[in-house]
Amino acid sequence: MNLRGALATLKYLWQTRSEGVILRKSRDLNLVAYADASYGEEKSRSQSRVLLTLGNQPVGWHSRRQDIVALSITEAEYIADCEGAKDIVWTQQLLQELKVKIETPILRTDSEGAYNLSQTAKVLRCSRHIQHRYHYLRQHVQNKALTIATIPGKENPADHLTKLVPMSSIRAWKEIWMASSGKPGSEI
Repeated sequence: MNLRGALATLKYLWQTRSEGVILRKSRDLNLVAYADASYGEEKSRSQSRVLLTLGNQPVGWHSRRQDIVALSITEAEYIADCEGAKDIVWTQQLLQELKVKIETPILRTDSEGAYNLSQTAKVLRCSRHIQHRYHYLRQHVQNKALTIATIPGKENPADHLTKLVPMSSIRAWKEIWMASSGKPGSEI
C-alpha cells in the first residue's frame, strides 16, 4: 500500500469513527456466507473474499490471498466458496455449542461454474487439476450440511471486498444491515 492509500484509509477511519457493527436480536437466525474471488492478482494468486451474516447481520468477513495459483476464474471462485463453507461449518459448530438452533446454512456464490462443480461428484477434464482439499465444499453440499445458491455479482455483498465500488453501494448495504438489526426507526 502506498502513502496515498494509507492516508485515504486513515481519513475514512477518522470520518466513520462513530459507526460500527451493532448486533440485535433477529427473528430468524439464518446463517449465510457470501463468497467471491478476484482472479490472478498480485504474484498471480487470486484473492478469496467471504462475508458471513447471521440473521442478515454481518458477523465476520475476510480477504485472503489463495495458497495456490488458480488456473481459471472458476477455480478461483471454487476455492473462495470452499473458504466460505469452512467459515459456515466453524460458525455452525460454535452456535451448536451455545445451543443456538439455526436453519440449514446457505453459501451464496456469483459463479455458475463453481456452483456446478459443487453439485457433481464427477471428475471433469476441466477440473481434475483442482486440489482435493477444495472438494470440502462438494462434500458438505452432498451431505446436505449446507446449501449452495447462486447470486448475481451486483447483489453479492462480498463483491465489495473484491474491488472498488461506489460509496453509494456501500451505504445501501449498510442501510440494509442496520434495518435488519432492529435499529430504532427501522421497519423490523
